[in-house]
Amino acid sequence: MAPRFTSTDAPTQTSEQPDTASGLRDQYFDCLASGKTCSPPAGQDLSTGSLEFTSPYAEWTLAFNLTTTQEHQSPLNSDERVYSGARNKAAELLALAASTVDKPITLVVQNAQPQENNDTKPTNKNASKIVDGQAHVSLSQSSSTNGGMLIHTYVIHDGEIQELETRPSEGVAADMEALITTAGEQAPSEHLALFAQGHGGGPQGISGDTGSASLEEVDAAIKSGLENIGRDRLDLLDFDSCSMGNSTVIAAMSEAADHIIASAEVESAGGLNVDGQNVTAIVNEVLERPAMSPEDLGETIVALAAQGANGGEAALGDDKQDAGTNTLAHYNASEIESFNQSLENLGASLSQALQTEPGRQAILSAIDASPLASQAGGNRISGTPRAELHDVKTFANNLLSSIESGSLDDFGGNIERAAEALLRGQSEMISSYHGEEKGGYDDQGGLSTFLPGRPYLDLQARADEINPVQSIVGLASDERLNNLEDQKSLLNSLSREIETIERQFGTELVVAPLVEAKAAISNATTQNQYSSALDLLAENAKQFDQSAAGQLVNSVALDRAQENTTRALASEISPTAQDQWTVFLRNLAAMAQ
Repeated sequence: MAPRFTSTDAPTQTSEQPDTASGLRDQYFDCLASGKTCSPPAGQDLSTGSLEFTSPYAEWTLAFNLTTTQEHQSPLNSDERVYSGARNKAAELLALAASTVDKPITLVVQNAQPQENNDTKPTNKNASKIVDGQAHVSLSQSSSTNGGMLIHTYVIHDGEIQELETRPSEGVAADMEALITTAGEQAPSEHLALFAQGHGGGPQGISGDTGSASLEEVDAAIKSGLENIGRDRLDLLDFDSCSMGNSTVIAAMSEAADHIIASAEVESAGGLNVDGQNVTAIVNEVLERPAMSPEDLGETIVALAAQGANGGEAALGDDKQDAGTNTLAHYNASEIESFNQSLENLGASLSQALQTEPGRQAILSAIDASPLASQAGGNRISGTPRAELHDVKTFANNLLSSIESGSLDDFGGNIERAAEALLRGQSEMISSYHGEEKGGYDDQGGLSTFLPGRPYLDLQARADEINPVQSIVGLASDERLNNLEDQKSLLNSLSREIETIERQFGTELVVAPLVEAKAAISNATTQNQYSSALDLLAENAKQFDQSAAGQLVNSVALDRAQENTTRALASEISPTAQDQWTVFLRNLAAMAQ
């Protein structure tokens, strides 16, 4: 049975009815993405008003908040650009309409698209930047930022697709509240699940094409939406977003949902085959087993990841070796409070160990040896440490290993007991976990927490990042610039760093040794001359770094690094929380002073 489209605007008919996801994407949804007034496919009876739900319909309502569309270079054709994220997922969900016939399931799909845009390419004011192969987005913007985006909402049930009235976006949090309210009013059901797709920043919150929202704002939006429809909690909350498998996130959402799905790592999007979580596979499972419980749905979503539904090593085909979810976990909210208590107990025992230098070094070693989770979403400016989200399970095991080896004194056994209790608490809280073997994720536990290690607390390392003299030292030793053909690139970079020194410290600062080396590089016409000029640059940069002028530059960079680190720590550690884990983090932060 082909899907039937209705609209609150009763649009005119078009020439052809698409019956595949590709057809929907090309003929109908692409038109909506352009911000134009679009007509649904023809060949069906059209009506206005609400959908007439058939009985039974009240098992599950699956609400999808699709906030972020990204554009990628095609892996198969370097000249082709492909979409991923919200745009594709919305089209895929529309294509499932025919499968909902006589099923007690309703899909409510909400997507933001630019208005007054004649191009079908999405406009994203919060566009992500790719740094070190990972997506980084700003989460500092106001949650009300929407960039003139319009919210399209579709109710899909019993083979019909009804597009509700298009409205302006009011920001990430407000739009999420509106979706929950719409889902409850349009499709009341036994169970309600919310799928939150977009950019995740772990403790920093979430963002999308319509702005950003803190964890507090997300929590408030969900609770307000639930209150509007007479519910206390979501049955399931699925973050189809990066980095949300984090202890702070899970604690913040503990009262919003009975079951939570999230990844501690990056959720990758690479085009048609890899795009975070596979919403089609998830919905098909619910359609096949509509009587499944919320716990069963959580287990099913993680099982699908393990089976390769999101790409990865279990997926069929060479083009699916990369995973949309390198990690994915199912958290049982009823166990979150117990886990948080075990985290507090560990924090108290570690704060005691930090009072001795051997204890401090052993704890820092345990942190540094724990895998770093995704950096996606972390506010990353030059000289500011990355948000160090480490795997909790590995950290606890590292502490136990340090005690066993004798490198960490545990008088009274408090740390050992607390670490073992934490591992038990995490095991009880995480009902199921999938980690891709590629990358070693299968050995991790599916939960990250903020733990500043030596790289984070090393102010000199932060200062070196923003010190133009250190940049010049690095240019001299960069093997990628060793050949004469790289002369122009080196000169551009060298000129920029010298100009930075003069601009920030004044032209009276003697930079003659650096200018001399730059001239030698510029005048080089053979590889031997170029190599000699590189040697001169290395020697002169070293001497300048050790001179009074170089020390002045370094001193200023250290001051700035201190400011950046203090600001970053303040954003990661609650200034008001009094729990023992937060006290431990504050004690760690003090080591950067």
